[in-house]
Amino acid sequence: MRLALLMLCATLATPLARADDNDEKRPSQAGTFLQAGVRLYDRAEFDSARDQLHRAETASDASTTEVIRAQVYLGMCAEQLGDSAQAERLFEQALALDPWAQVPGSASPKQRAQFASIRRHLYGNRIPEPPHRGGGQGKIRVVLPNGETSTSTTPEHKN
Repeated sequence: MRLALLMLCATLATPLARADDNDEKRPSQAGTFLQAGVRLYDRAEFDSARDQLHRAETASDASTTEVIRAQVYLGMCAEQLGDSAQAERLFEQALALDPWAQVPGSASPKQRAQFASIRRHLYGNRIPEPPHRGGGQGKIRVVLPNGETSTSTTPEHKN
């Protein structure tokens, strides 16, 4: 009788454990929108990409890293759609959160130059090397040229 009861409990607990494992492997809502936006951007569907990336940026479960990546891609979409002023604002927002943010490899030379120009405008030569290269996160405080300060958590950086 006890053996049957133990086998029943083990059988019932196994599907629950598997469901929990699957939940942990699912990307966040922001991550799902971000992945969709990046795929659409790569297919040159900039209007659709912008919609998905905006959802990623504003999702309640978005991490700082996801917000930064969404802002960079949103800026790239804006530039591709001819709105350089909006691209500049989005790049500035991303760089305010992470002075070491980078445009992805799919960025055009014009986007790379614009991003680098905005970084120089915001930080000049005062931007130090990331303090935690190779992993980990830390708090940073950056003083912007206008005197305002920005405090953020540095995302993981890979060499």
